[in-house]
Parts: sequence; C-alpha cells; structure tokens
Amino acid sequence: MKKKIIYSIFIFILLTPLWLFLFWSFSPYKTINVLILDKTVLTPSGNEHRSFNWVLTHFKYVNHSKNLYDVSKDYYGFFPKDNYEYEIFDFGNFADKQLDSLSNVYDMAYYTDTYGIYTQEWFAKKNLGDRSSLIYGGLTNREVYFLQKMKEKQKLIICEFNFFATPTKKRIKDKAGDMFGIEWTGWILKYFKSLDTNINKDIPAWVISLYKQQNNGVWPFSKPGIVFAHEDERIVILEDKTNLIEEAPYIISGENSIKRFGIRDKIPYPYWIEITYNKGPNNVVSEFHIYPNSSGDSLMKKYGIPTIFPAVLEHYDDYKFYYFAGDFADNPLGHMYTAKFKWIELLTPLTFRKSDIEDRNYFFWKYYLPMMNTILNNYMKHS
Repeated sequence: MKKKIIYSIFIFILLTPLWLFLFWSFSPYKTINVLILDKTVLTPSGNEHRSFNWVLTHFKYVNHSKNLYDVSKDYYGFFPKDNYEYEIFDFGNFADKQLDSLSNVYDMAYYTDTYGIYTQEWFAKKNLGDRSSLIYGGLTNREVYFLQKMKEKQKLIICEFNFFATPTKKRIKDKAGDMFGIEWTGWILKYFKSLDTNINKDIPAWVISLYKQQNNGVWPFSKPGIVFAHEDERIVILEDKTNLIEEAPYIISGENSIKRFGIRDKIPYPYWIEITYNKGPNNVVSEFHIYPNSSGDSLMKKYGIPTIFPAVLEHYDDYKFYYFAGDFADNPLGHMYTAKFKWIELLTPLTFRKSDIEDRNYFFWKYYLPMMNTILNNYMKHS
C-alpha cells in the first residue's frame, strides 16, 4: 500500500508540467492589441522584450486576430535576418494621419528599447560593450507623435530604459520628457559583480577606456560595484566596501505599492538604469536607492548624482502611463514554452538564486511579473 502511494505521488509530480499546461490551455483568452517597439534585437530570441512576451503568453493575452504574441515577429523596430541581413519596420514613412489611425487600432504601446544596433555588436551577434557606428536606433519624432496620440486617447503607454538615453537626440528626448513630466539627468548606471577587468569581460570597453583617460591611465577596481556613465562621457565608479555599503542598486517600494502590485519591499536590480527626475504629476510607485558610505557619498555629490531617484512612475488620471527607469523587459528567460504552465510562478524558488544579485530571474518573478499582471488587469477592467 505504501509503495502504491509513493508511486502515485511520483507519477503525479512527473506529470505536473502536463497538468499545468492543461490548466493554462483551458483558461480563457483576453484580447488586447499591443504595439511593442524594440530597436535592439540582435537575435530572433528578442531578449529586450522577451519578458513582456512571456507575461502576455502566460496570462493568455492575444491580439485582435486571437493569436498569441510571437516574440520574433510581433513588434516594430529591428528584425535580424540570416547572413547579416536585416529589415527595419517602424514609423519612419508614416504620415500624421496614418499614425493617428494606428493609435485607434492599438490598445497599448510598450517601448521596450530604443538604444539600437551598432556595427561591432551586429557582426559579432552579441553585445561587445565597445563603441562603433550606429546602424539603427534612437527615439524619433514619429514615435513621440504616436505616443502623443495614444495619450490623447487614454490608451495604456509603458516606456522603459533606453527611452531617454543615447543615441536619442536632445530635442526629441526633451519633447518626450515634457509630454510625460520626466527629466533625464544625463546619467545611466549598471551594477557589475566584479570590476576586475581580467575576470569580468562584460564591462564595456568604452567604460574602461574613458575612465582611464580621466584618471591617469589607472583602473584600480577588483570588487563588485556600480558604474555611472554620463552622456558627456564622464565616468564615475563606486566599489563595494570602498565606496558602497550595499554593492548594488535596490528598488524600494512603499506599503501602498506593495499592496497594489504584489511586489517586494526591497529587491536588487543588477542591469542598466537611467537616472531621471519626476517633473510632472506622476505617482512614484518605486524608487531606486544607492547606498554609498561617506567616501561614495562625497563622490556622488561631487558629480551631482542622486542616491534616490524614481524606478517606476505612474500617471493614471487623464491618461494611462508607466515609466520604468530600468531595462525591465530585457531578461534572458529560458524557453518561452514555460509561459504556458499555469501557476508556474508558485514554483519560482526553484528557478533563481536569491543570493546571486546578478540573477535577474529573481527580479522577474518577484517584481516585473506581478507588476505587469496588475497593470494589464487594471487596464482591461477600466478600458
């Protein structure tokens, strides 16, 4: 009898993926027409918008043709092809009237990444972190105009890093900032698990080169830390223990935001961030906190870098808008088929290492996924 029970439990566990898939399959579809803009697609895996597509699939959001969103096809921007060929499909040739009509068709716009594609990255098919000539990228007037039309019609808008930063022209980023009450400081930043250039080959070559130019050829770092880069090419580096109490930036959320979105009160964020000021009537959902010691605080004050700044801004009265200061939708998630397992989020402790700050899976499961689910649910209820 005992063996039968153990065997039955074993079979049930073995078939768990099948049960989860069947529950997902019989869940109802929800229709929402989403325009995704991503100009930084090096490969068809679409890492820069992959997290969002996973969310759409998991909660069974489909387009008006009742099809699930395809991460390699259903977006505007840069489309990689074989043999270093590519296609660009965006608003470049759209007249105002066409964009106005397009804003009637879509329920939502999500600008996941406007950074673009550069020569060295394109031919290596990976982010080399070195500067080269721009093939395609940057926010354009056409794309800002489309957002204006979506805003006027109270459609849902989400924008995230790299929305303001290089290579977008100043007049365009200023126009977008004025539209949504946000001002970019000119600074971006990223956490690195090791600042030792012999160990960590992911540190951008331009960061190392510029820092050495500005500091007598010296690169004295070997611990974890945060790299700050300004659009005028100034580089500031804060190292763990030497300049920092906490080695990485943290997203801090208040009690109301925790309750509304189902997110954690404090969670590390290890990827790219743009530092902005909230200049408009926006609600601050979460903030980024940097934790410098006295040495680090002096450095940050010297360069005018704030220790606290918005992570997520929300405007939900006369128009529907969210701004994510981090590169939230860029996450190297595994196979997309896992999105078709209902309640898989309950098994998430098996998919990440909380102690590993660089592991963005923790951020995805405990912050991005519940937040996006709440945003989409609320919009569907009130639209």
